[in-house]
Amino acid sequence: MREQSSISGPMLGVIAAVAVAIGGAVWWFSQPDVKAETKPAVAELPAKTIAPRPATAATAVPSPAARVAAPVAAPAVVQPNAAPATAVALAVPAVPENPESRAELQTTVPLAVRLLESGDFVGFVQKFAPPQVLARPGVTAEQLAQRFDGTADGAQLLQALHMIEGQTPAYDATGDKASYELNPPVGNHKTLDFIKIDGEWKLGG
Repeated sequence: MREQSSISGPMLGVIAAVAVAIGGAVWWFSQPDVKAETKPAVAELPAKTIAPRPATAATAVPSPAARVAAPVAAPAVVQPNAAPATAVALAVPAVPENPESRAELQTTVPLAVRLLESGDFVGFVQKFAPPQVLARPGVTAEQLAQRFDGTADGAQLLQALHMIEGQTPAYDATGDKASYELNPPVGNHKTLDFIKIDGEWKLGG
């Protein structure tokens, strides 16, 4: 009986080797692999230098000199006896209320120029011919207008009117006749005369 249950020495050595192999397999799956966990040494990197951030308008701290308040300008001193400033009035020539009026020569001469330059010779005759001329038998304004339409007389009269614009005439004793000197003469005319009839100036010669 003792011989059947007994295990020989060589058999015991085989059993012990198998048990050691099984225990080693369980340990590899249940424990981390020491060899796998072994990592090569990593060289230590130098510490990163962080540059200081530039100061902004919100974070900048003014220097002591900048904290000093700017000097305040002294108020202007008003001299007690200083004369007040006065506005300079500019002379503006009076504008006639009615540029068609023949009551004044300053509007009469420009009106005659406008009528001749626009070719309204009939209107010029009706406004500036003396009444006694238009009262002649058989004389009409249309007939007299032909004397100035494209003729030398019409051109000379317009030239004379341009020469006297802005000038001051010489008046007779009554103030109803005004004579403008033409210098140089225009054609055979050395003067251009206006006569006042019923409060309106007309050509007098």
